[in-house]
Amino acid sequence: MKELTIFTPVYNRANLIRRLYDSLMRQTNKEFVWQIVDDGSTDNIKQVIDAFKSEADFDIRYFYQENAGKHVAHNTGVELCDTLLFCCVDSDDYLVDNAVDIIYEVHKKNEQCDYLGYYFRKIDTEGNISGGDFHLENNAVGLRELYFKYSFVGELTIVLKTQMIREYEFPVFDNERFVSEKVLYNQLDCIAPMLFIDEPIYIFEYQQSGYTKNSIRLLSNNPKGGAMGYISDAAYGKVFIERAKAYSSFLAMKHIYKLRDKFQIGLKIPLSVKLLGYLFLPHYRKLFRNIKRCYGLEEK
Repeated sequence: MKELTIFTPVYNRANLIRRLYDSLMRQTNKEFVWQIVDDGSTDNIKQVIDAFKSEADFDIRYFYQENAGKHVAHNTGVELCDTLLFCCVDSDDYLVDNAVDIIYEVHKKNEQCDYLGYYFRKIDTEGNISGGDFHLENNAVGLRELYFKYSFVGELTIVLKTQMIREYEFPVFDNERFVSEKVLYNQLDCIAPMLFIDEPIYIFEYQQSGYTKNSIRLLSNNPKGGAMGYISDAAYGKVFIERAKAYSSFLAMKHIYKLRDKFQIGLKIPLSVKLLGYLFLPHYRKLFRNIKRCYGLEEK
């Protein structure tokens, strides 16, 4: 019985996605769904996926949406998911050969526990584990707690229980195609802890066209999504001064990009965070003004 969906959002990745497909073909357990949401690609990705379907020995499901951004593709993926577990694997990355078996083994041992899901480790293409040598005595931990209390510094693969996350989604802003992942994960972190599994199942390699390489440009070209990320950190963050800096960044973006949207619906920002944030405001206004100029978006 298929209990796992491996979700892959794609946009013009026809030349990269075979490596992921090959890793899925090598899986020791084929009881999973590979769900691809195409975010309005203009290359031949659909033909590539159709060719995969004709030879694959696992379930491949392809869906197309007009170009709206990875975050909207994620919303679509969760909405369409009909399995118990949901895991995002980017089109330029891939899985170790027994990743599906590892996920099922962990879930079988813990399916009666009220975890939101499971964290697994990542390794790069050179075999280096993201976050280095890191261990926890208590493996049930929230995402913010993991990074701020236990000082984890790497990247993780996150496998989520679909029913527990279905009512949560990324906000969508007209004419913008990016919202930071932390906007969603800050919300999910409030639901229940997750189980940290000190075992790598995911292999990653950054691409020049990826989100990580273009984060500042994405921020500048999608200011509402960027501002939403900062106000989310101000509301949910664990470190007081970082919350204040995030709130200051939010205010600066609203001013520099002339944003009029109401971003704080349902988010509570302590007065102390706001007051300290105002002290940082001149610095962040200067920073975002320079970013806007750098990308040809000079204030009028």
